[in-house]
Amino acid sequence: MKRGLAAMPDQVGLVIGPTGATGGPIAAALARRSGWRVYGMSRTAPLHEAPFAHLVADLTDPASCRRALATIEPVTHAFFAARAPFREGGVEDVEGNVAMLAATLDALATRSDALEHVHLLEGIKWYGMHLGPYPTPSREDDPRHLPPNFYYDQQDLLSARAANARWPTRGLSGTGSWRGMAWSSARLKASRRGSLPISCSRRNGTC
Repeated sequence: MKRGLAAMPDQVGLVIGPTGATGGPIAAALARRSGWRVYGMSRTAPLHEAPFAHLVADLTDPASCRRALATIEPVTHAFFAARAPFREGGVEDVEGNVAMLAATLDALATRSDALEHVHLLEGIKWYGMHLGPYPTPSREDDPRHLPPNFYYDQQDLLSARAANARWPTRGLSGTGSWRGMAWSSARLKASRRGSLPISCSRRNGTC
């Protein structure tokens, strides 16, 4: 049975990975906005009461994602903040992270008429902070470091899907990424340089 479709919201937000240090605050912020209905999709439900409706789905299984999204109204805005299991430092699982994003995009594509925006959340490993010293302030147009880096593969996948998808024009122009740092993360204690790439991004490259 579909959930509460009588009063249709203006916007339907889906946060993929809503229990993490970044996805949780995003879902909470969206839930405070007037006219929004917010869902969070992950395999594990939040440990505490959450301001969004939780959808159980195995993000590595496209069929599981499709079944979850079939229970709600079409999504207008998707925020991908999920991450494959990892350890701090070093190279993370490229194949696993890309597969989760692909499964989500496949599920969204089955009901894409309403889709306006897909947002990919990226961290400062984009700039190579896990490999050692890196230029600061970091800029959005800095050259990519030598791969592997799962953020690069995810960004390339999202860009290719957006270019070929039947999403509305606003969806194509709205597709994007955000790079920064989860302020509650222990990584902040090790380095405060994360604030620099955030500032550059928010001010169109000027710090």
